[in-house]
Amino acid sequence: TDTKRPLLRGRGARANQAFVTQGDRRMTRVTGGNPGGRRSMSFNILNNSIDEITEADKSIELKSQIEKLLKSSKVVLFMKGNAAAPMCGFSANSVSILKQLGVGFKTFNILNDPEVRQGLKEYSNWPTYPQLYVNGKLVGGNDIITEMYQSGELQDYLKNS
Repeated sequence: TDTKRPLLRGRGARANQAFVTQGDRRMTRVTGGNPGGRRSMSFNILNNSIDEITEADKSIELKSQIEKLLKSSKVVLFMKGNAAAPMCGFSANSVSILKQLGVGFKTFNILNDPEVRQGLKEYSNWPTYPQLYVNGKLVGGNDIITEMYQSGELQDYLKNS
């Protein structure tokens, strides 16, 4: 079986960089004084697709629409804009964190659906966006996502959920 090798310096790496490799394929670059000790490296390299949910199912009631959106992926980010074109700095930061972790996720642009935008605030009892959900449970907004990421808690939470 093909197992992940430890972090290795690779072609194109600067003195403070290393690459995570799998087989002969370079998976991600880690930058820092101690790349092997960084907690921010990708852990889900085989499922790092980013998809946009373009619309909610309007044939069902609002709560069911929201629950269906939450069940569409293990990780769902309700945000302003989409991963390719975030419409606010907080959404851009949250997308950047998820991309850096290499986790696959779906986004939903709340600016395109005022009903879901307001309904989700009531559903989650969380007034602001973005909102990150993992396995249908609210993790939090940008501040919480950022704090959890910086402490390593987000990586562990995503890995163990």
